[in-house]
Amino acid sequence: MRARPAPVVGSAPVVRPAPAVRPAPARPGTEPTAVASLVAGIVGIVVPLVGILAIILGGIGRDRAERRGTRGRGLATTGTVLGVLQVVVTTAAVIGAMAFWNAYGEDIEAGIDRANELSQTEITLPDLALGSLTGDWSPGDLSLDGLGDLAGALGDLGQLGDLGEQCQGGDVAACSDLLGSVNP
Repeated sequence: MRARPAPVVGSAPVVRPAPAVRPAPARPGTEPTAVASLVAGIVGIVVPLVGILAIILGGIGRDRAERRGTRGRGLATTGTVLGVLQVVVTTAAVIGAMAFWNAYGEDIEAGIDRANELSQTEITLPDLALGSLTGDWSPGDLSLDGLGDLAGALGDLGQLGDLGEQCQGGDVAACSDLLGSVNP
């Protein structure tokens, strides 16, 4: 054995540093921007143009996950893919709607205008009775305004129907009676 050197009088005691304790390696977590990209990609399925946010967050999340060594590259990639699909579908829908309107817009507007005209048409009781007999009237010409008055004025529909059939059969007296019951 070796002998220890004798301490020198007046000198300070030797302090040896404690052995370095290395902290346990931190477990890498999931990159938050990658998770946000996935969430935005899923929400983008329902809300138009949120897919753009998913694409941006996916790119940032994938880059950060690679640089930091954290998990989440797959989440970021999935969010990016969902975002791209959502943007493509939205773009196709807008282009399709524009093409549909260019092809059929005038017809749709004309149909709406015709429906508005028909809803404003007023029909009188004589027009209803005579028009239905001569074929000049169709149920589309009837306005919803005043239907209650019209129903009250018709009275006994069975009798008027019988008179109408007799009139169509050529009975002049039935036509005269029909006109007398319709014209107040």
